[in-house]
Amino acid sequence: MSKLSYLFVGVMIYFSFGLIYLYSFAIHWQYWIYDLDGINNNFTFPLSLDMTKPNSFLPSLFNLINGIYEIKLGTGINDNGIAFLYYLIIKLFDLKVDKESIVFLSFGINSISLCVGYVYLQKVSFKSFGRNFNPLLFFLNPTLIYYSQLMNKEALTLMFISIILFYYIERKYWGASVIILLLSVIRLHFVCFFALIALQYFKLSRLQILIFFYIFLGLLVTNLIFRQQDYLFIDNQIGFGFTKFVYELNRDFGIGNFYLFPFEVLQIFYDQVISIFSIFSGDKIVVYNLKEIPVSILLILSARRIFYVILGFFERLEKPTGDFFLFIISFLLIISLSPISHFRYLFPIIYPFFFYLYYSDSLLIKNNVKILS
Repeated sequence: MSKLSYLFVGVMIYFSFGLIYLYSFAIHWQYWIYDLDGINNNFTFPLSLDMTKPNSFLPSLFNLINGIYEIKLGTGINDNGIAFLYYLIIKLFDLKVDKESIVFLSFGINSISLCVGYVYLQKVSFKSFGRNFNPLLFFLNPTLIYYSQLMNKEALTLMFISIILFYYIERKYWGASVIILLLSVIRLHFVCFFALIALQYFKLSRLQILIFFYIFLGLLVTNLIFRQQDYLFIDNQIGFGFTKFVYELNRDFGIGNFYLFPFEVLQIFYDQVISIFSIFSGDKIVVYNLKEIPVSILLILSARRIFYVILGFFERLEKPTGDFFLFIISFLLIISLSPISHFRYLFPIIYPFFFYLYYSDSLLIKNNVKILS
């Protein structure tokens, strides 16, 4: 099959399964609010229902539609942007939206976001490694089907991160800055990428950039924003064990992230891996974890590659793909700022992460050094 044929098959499968999933689960989202644990069903958590939480982005969207304008702070600060984005689209196309039709609007917005993300991931792959990846590897990922449903930040974040990465490795920093600004409206903590961009204008090695960025996040951002976290997170969200330990170090001394960033990153990957051991809850299927099986298995199979990447960490920063590597590390540090470690934070970077693991040391790289220089 030609690449175009693979693309056509992948897109058709994505939209077919996406629509089947929509009519099987998403269209009944109001039912699942009251039966999220699948009391009367064989499935649990088949939908991401963050949008339905009190004061979250769906209530905010309907407030905007009804002429109630407000800006949420604290735990709701990340909900302002996505509600406003949907509101602009609704106004721009003069749409009539209610609790039923929001299902179809969100499927359209999420699908467009994922397709745009795919285009830029192909650009990133070819620019960095001299090759394109098979479209089926993208469109057959069940996580995409899951995040194609209802209002959520994941699909938009994947799109924006893919575009930012492309501009970053192209060294088009003004373009990257514009997209970072748009992304920050949806997920405020990614405003930290501006520091990474700013450091490019100094005569620094990639290692020096990473060190300054690490200090910026671990000390400055942690102490200014994440030390007093009561207005950002609810205590019962923090959990116990290592997560609680980092949270308390940040709260009491402002040093938890600085000293424990590497372990926080590992904990997020650990959370990804162990998700596949929780796909059943009694006799119910936990769809939220079920969708992670392909990524988690591939991560386990990639353990040796990951080990060698860590072993040659500093050397890899100086390779032709060093900018790509630096961006991935910077992303992982930013998501580790949160005291809540969760595998869903990996979703926007998981494709570039595996690109790097499987393409960076391939023979193709050695044969395409001119493309990268």
